[in-house]
Amino acid sequence: MERQVDKQLKIEIEKFKKKLFEVEYVNSEVWHEFYQFILLSYECERKNRYSVSDISEILRPHEQRGYIATIYAHGLYMVAMSNNIRIYKNGFNP
Repeated sequence: MERQVDKQLKIEIEKFKKKLFEVEYVNSEVWHEFYQFILLSYECERKNRYSVSDISEILRPHEQRGYIATIYAHGLYMVAMSNNIRIYKNGFNP
């Protein structure tokens, strides 16, 4: 699927990336920024948000990029479930 990422998501991921690379360890302020990004991403159609692999690539060369990308996927799944949306198979897909 070709993604046409929402402009606001592009802005928000760059803000998160900047904060992420400014700190020695990922603190609560940085996580809060990322959780806000996940919530904003959820509001976008799939074609208009980043894929999990996109997140990992954007955050390169950060050593925790895979971990953060996994949190992105799980965060989207949790928001979907909280909205009574089925996940996996034919359900919600990040």
